[in-house]
Amino acid sequence: MPAPPLEMYLRRAETVVLVQVVSVDGQSVALRCTASLRGGTKVASTLSLEWHGLPIQVGAEFLLLSQGDAHYGPPPPVTVSFGTKGQGGWLGWLPFPISKAGGQTYAEGVYSHADGKMFIDAPPGDSDWKLSLPYIKRLLDLVPYDPHVSDKLDAPMQPAPGKAVDPSSNRTDGRR
Repeated sequence: MPAPPLEMYLRRAETVVLVQVVSVDGQSVALRCTASLRGGTKVASTLSLEWHGLPIQVGAEFLLLSQGDAHYGPPPPVTVSFGTKGQGGWLGWLPFPISKAGGQTYAEGVYSHADGKMFIDAPPGDSDWKLSLPYIKRLLDLVPYDPHVSDKLDAPMQPAPGKAVDPSSNRTDGRR
């Protein structure tokens, strides 16, 4: 099981974008932003970043989350890696591979715990850890970026006021 749930990363994600790899040169990659889900005005249409960890090839697509908060200053957009070295002191970007099935787009290697129990949003017959793009967009509405999250690491995650996730209906307003 991946850890932590996606909403824990979203608390530290000022910027969330969908990107496609346009070139690879050793550990340096160029990424083209194909969609902005949060804070996209802070990201150029093409990013050049140092890449560690995941194998990468031209054309691959990723959900890319900035990670950082104001505790150690603004996060510099310089590194993409799953090696977070403890969220309290790490600044950079996290990539989640994108897959498509049944006309739906999914981020892989993630799950949600926003309603108090583990939830994956995989297509029928698929048991992989993934969430659909519409579900991720709902989580972005529920979980705002918190630049002071490291100042209160022991505080439980709370959805935005008046919001709740009901995974059985795939809605965020509590209605079925």
